[in-house]
Amino acid sequence: MDFLNAAVIIATVILVAAQVPVLIVLAGCLHFFRTRPPAPDIPEARELHRVVVQIPAFNEGQLVVRALAAAAALDWPRDRLEIQLLDNSTDATTGIAEEEVTRLAADGFDAVLLHRDTNEGYKAGNLLMGLAETEAPFVAILDTDFVPAPDWLKRSIGPLLADPHVAFVQTRVDFLNRDRTWVTRGQTMILDPHAVIEQTGRAHLGWLFPFNGSGGIWRRAAIDDAGGWRTGTLLEDFDLTFRAYRRGWRGRYLPGVVVPGELPETLAAWTGQQTSWNTGAAQTLGREWRALLRGRSTWRTSLALGEYFAGIATQTLLLPALLLLATAVFCADQPVPVVVLWAALAIYLVLLLRLFILPLVSQVLAGRCSPGRFAL
Repeated sequence: MDFLNAAVIIATVILVAAQVPVLIVLAGCLHFFRTRPPAPDIPEARELHRVVVQIPAFNEGQLVVRALAAAAALDWPRDRLEIQLLDNSTDATTGIAEEEVTRLAADGFDAVLLHRDTNEGYKAGNLLMGLAETEAPFVAILDTDFVPAPDWLKRSIGPLLADPHVAFVQTRVDFLNRDRTWVTRGQTMILDPHAVIEQTGRAHLGWLFPFNGSGGIWRRAAIDDAGGWRTGTLLEDFDLTFRAYRRGWRGRYLPGVVVPGELPETLAAWTGQQTSWNTGAAQTLGREWRALLRGRSTWRTSLALGEYFAGIATQTLLLPALLLLATAVFCADQPVPVVVLWAALAIYLVLLLRLFILPLVSQVLAGRCSPGRFAL
């Protein structure tokens, strides 16, 4: 039993320590909303550069029609807007996309369908295919389930025009189907704190924060300087972000500019997505950790690695810590040590932070729970 109590205490200490970066990021987020930095200026027509909107697609069906329509509706000069549907589908999606792209081209849009017959490289492979066919200095990336407002591009591109050291701009992701099923509602408890609190706090503190894979704009020069999209990972956005930061680039996060997408609506789809994200994150973190040990990462990358490892520690240890605690308390043949009771309180507070406080704060800041002065 002494061994079990020791295990509970060790797991609790790691869990509590792992919350320190989260609390720092939360403080940074709250400071951002208290100080309310001004929104980026919307550029004038003469300042608008050529932009390519890339829409990667794999067996998305009719979603490609809505995605192409949303891209065509962006308030941007037609002679400076390219639309690429990057497809490696194996079903009827290619035919649907071809018909819609042909219609847009007939209406005067610079729209193309680029198709490849292999799934090698997954999404990164599609993005590489698109970059090879454009010279546009700015690359907006929108997954097929994203529906940006017509002014999204103008409201987002300002930081890239104002600061040549900004590699990408990420806007805040929201969800069209957040209340559709219990699966989507559960996902928002995880993703809302990420989009509203974590990304805002990291960016405001000057820490590295990741491009989310969609709903953002990249500077083409930064992509090339960082080595381009790498196909050897399942999380190409995370991977490119780390490499760009190591090259001295930085990102800009715009929590006040929202781009809605959709969440997986079944448990199987959600678990598949999580498996892909976690595998890709592990691949990138493994590479970057080695780079950190070799002294090739900046201090921002080092801080971000520490925070991500803390998040992994929380996800990994929380359930085992609860099970160990329950075993130590209910199977004890002698009075439970006071230190174990303190551990129980600490684990309860970690649960309270992760499952209640962070989701609630994110709802308030996003203006869903209260129209208070912190609302976006």
